[in-house]
Amino acid sequence: MRRAPYRTSDLTALLDALEQDLLDVPAAELHDAQRETGRAWETSCQEIRSMLNEVIAATEDDVAAATPISAEAATTAHWH
Repeated sequence: MRRAPYRTSDLTALLDALEQDLLDVPAAELHDAQRETGRAWETSCQEIRSMLNEVIAATEDDVAAATPISAEAATTAHWH
């Protein structure tokens, strides 16, 4: 994919316009957006942790099922 060539002045104008749009947002609206973003972030992290825990548990179950422990090893093992 080829990118269209942009002049520095065009990019500067775009960034200035974006900055002005952000500055024009009422403070209460900005705080609400930040709060919602934080909640979404926390929810996403919780979902990811949950999925990772499920994968870890499934992996541990698979490993335990695949590696039988002899009766002798089970009685002499030191669990920490």
